[in-house]
Amino acid sequence: MVENTCQCSPLITINMRLLTALLCIELCTISSCVTDQVIPLGSNLAGNWEWTKTQTKSTGVVVTPPGYVRTMSIGDDQQGSFMVVTENDKEVQKLYKDFSRSDAEDDKSSIVTRYFNGNRYVVYYLRGSRRTGYDELETTDVLTNGQSVVDTVRFIYRRGR
Repeated sequence: MVENTCQCSPLITINMRLLTALLCIELCTISSCVTDQVIPLGSNLAGNWEWTKTQTKSTGVVVTPPGYVRTMSIGDDQQGSFMVVTENDKEVQKLYKDFSRSDAEDDKSSIVTRYFNGNRYVVYYLRGSRRTGYDELETTDVLTNGQSVVDTVRFIYRRGR
């Protein structure tokens, strides 16, 4: 048993307990405010994604051939927010976000349209939920204004490990 060696007056002990209780209440209030904030859907795109298959209207589904590795990374560097695609460890495409245009987001369908350098854009379809996390991502190819999203190739990725 630990012996109480504090020679504090009872009034100080009560005030310390009151202060501790108030601090706990304030921290609980702050943490609940943080969890109630709406985080942009586009923030779920960040990270590394591993290609699993491609879907096209003409050929159907193309699965990963043995030895072929395609990845997509979405993040930030000194030049801004980027999307980079690599094939067999070779960078084949790197685009920077156009900050003059905001992402177009549809929370109900989990769709984000992100604009890049000029009039190019990619549509991302997140699979999963805000609560459980998004573990699959379907993307269009890089499109230009006026191009139809319906007829485009779709790349399907899973979140990198």
